[in-house]
Amino acid sequence: MSLDTGTDLPPAIPSETRARGVSPVLIVAMIAFVAGLALMALGMRWWLNERAEPAPVETALTVPTEQPSPNDPVALQARADTLTMRIAELERRLDDVDTGSRTASGFASRAEGLMVAFAARRALDRGLALGYIEDQLRLRFAESEPQAVAVVTRNAREPVTIGDLREALDTIAPSLIRTDLSDGWGPASRRSLGSLIVIRQRGSQSPRPADRLERARQRLNEGQVEGAIAEIERLPGANEAQSWMLAARRYVNARRALDRIETAAIQGQGRLILPAAPPIQVPDLSTILPGNAAPVDGAPAPGAAPGTVPPTN
Repeated sequence: MSLDTGTDLPPAIPSETRARGVSPVLIVAMIAFVAGLALMALGMRWWLNERAEPAPVETALTVPTEQPSPNDPVALQARADTLTMRIAELERRLDDVDTGSRTASGFASRAEGLMVAFAARRALDRGLALGYIEDQLRLRFAESEPQAVAVVTRNAREPVTIGDLREALDTIAPSLIRTDLSDGWGPASRRSLGSLIVIRQRGSQSPRPADRLERARQRLNEGQVEGAIAEIERLPGANEAQSWMLAARRYVNARRALDRIETAAIQGQGRLILPAAPPIQVPDLSTILPGNAAPVDGAPAPGAAPGTVPPTN
């Protein structure tokens, strides 16, 4: 007796048959996975090597050159030419420095000469002794302006100032405008009457003695001593002013001498004479270059074999 289920079931597949159908796929997958890992490892290693490897550096091959001998004539001549050029350049620079220093010294001496001349003028204007200024005048201007220096130093021993001339003029003023009676009363009276009425051109100065005396005082106040002398010489009592005019002329001569000294200082004549710079001695190159030096007594000549003793006479 059989049991009918009503449906036909497929036969069951054994486990051995299932295992036999799956194993090749797994093997291929595993091989592919392992191969991928291996390729990844190789790729990473190549990439890391590319980054770590430095760029190739080209090295230049140096060819050793032959050094010239110290006693080679060509090398010695080249060194001599080089030293000659350097010495010539040093000489040119020294000449430039010497020229610049002399120019600066000339300007400084000119300024010093002007200062000495101004100091001498100031001392004479104040009626003071020159002192050390006299020595400076002789050192700087005795050669170019000997007469001017002599006049200034002589007048400095008995100085005359504007104040002295003004006081002396005030002292002798009454005798300057007084009528001279030495030639008689007649001529004196005519001169007095003639001075009462004076006919002159418009703009001309008055010839009256009092006006001349006033103009002389005004000239002194302005420092125009020569103009004051010209006015005093035309006064009736000019003979009484001989000593005053002598002192005034000394004053004028001293100022003229100072003017000449100042002109000499501006022109650069009032400077101390400096000695000329000695010429530069260029040493003989043959005595300082190696291989050309002359042997001293008892020393072997250059290039001689060691232990060789020079002959003696």
